[in-house]
Amino acid sequence: MAREKKLTYDRAHFHFAKEQKIKIVQEIETGQLTRKEAMKKYNVVGHQTLNGWLLQFGTNPENVVKKQYKKADQRLAAYQIVTGETTVDDTARKMRVAPNTVSGWVRTYKNDVQHLPPSASKKKKQVKATDLDKGQQKELEELRLKVAGLEMMIDIAEKDLKIDIRKKSGTKL
Repeated sequence: MAREKKLTYDRAHFHFAKEQKIKIVQEIETGQLTRKEAMKKYNVVGHQTLNGWLLQFGTNPENVVKKQYKKADQRLAAYQIVTGETTVDDTARKMRVAPNTVSGWVRTYKNDVQHLPPSASKKKKQVKATDLDKGQQKELEELRLKVAGLEMMIDIAEKDLKIDIRKKSGTKL
């Protein structure tokens, strides 16, 4: 006679009262517990459950949803890293993303910043903003803003027209 297979489940599903959910969310937001610790302590099955509670009952829902950065912001971050203005870790901390994400942006947009003169891309020869007078600093900031605006216009045009405007590396003339 053959054995019957019994279905077993590894996890027990709990139903939480609204007050319990609010308490868990407050503990996470005040830093008493990390998300993983809260899941383990209260037997919460999935991280999406916690995210839903944080969105519903949390004081700052923007902390739950990962911010999607526009291509222009990613390109600007990559430019600042390639030119030596900042580091990958500093940028990741400032933008609240993983360092691997920022490194990916640098790899993606490295060809876009290759058109810089060789002296501008090396740390040793780079002119610091503090070395410039106020007029030059203002002009530099205006040029950076203009470049960011133009790149944003190209991104919008590529999205709306569904065509590639930027030249891809390795294409023949």
